[in-house]
Amino acid sequence: MPHQKGTQGEPLPVCEFSTGPYVLVRIWTAQHFRRETEMLCHCLGSSALQFYTDAVARREKEIFSLRRIGRAHESQLTLDFSPTLKLVTQVRGAGNRVPRPRDKCIDALIACLEFLARGTAFDAAGKPYVRGARYILFTEVRFFVDPAIFEEIGLRVVPSLRQR
Repeated sequence: MPHQKGTQGEPLPVCEFSTGPYVLVRIWTAQHFRRETEMLCHCLGSSALQFYTDAVARREKEIFSLRRIGRAHESQLTLDFSPTLKLVTQVRGAGNRVPRPRDKCIDALIACLEFLARGTAFDAAGKPYVRGARYILFTEVRFFVDPAIFEEIGLRVVPSLRQR
């Protein structure tokens, strides 16, 4: 469920992966966004904090954190998903870096994207649904040689928001 909390004020995982010691966590509060920014040094919880908290409250965005399971549950990547557009608009790592195919968490990222496209989620009432992601912006995957990777999991790479 989207607004349940786990231990120490952390949101509960929405998906765990067989691709390594990673978990996908949905984050939605200013506190979550600030923590994500502390770990990855990007604008989510600082200069863009109000924008993201408002967009999440209006259900225009869902923000996810791909975390390495361990003592600190270290964030590896932040994913920005627009449920109305069915579009993954950003995937960013430390320092706002776009992921590259050689990154250690890349298999988990592909699994995350597949989950956003095909995985079962639950609304606030506990009713199951599929998010149904259909697109990902080219800017987020420009370092991947073969876009067929994304087509195989049901995502079409688009150059801009206008060309969906």
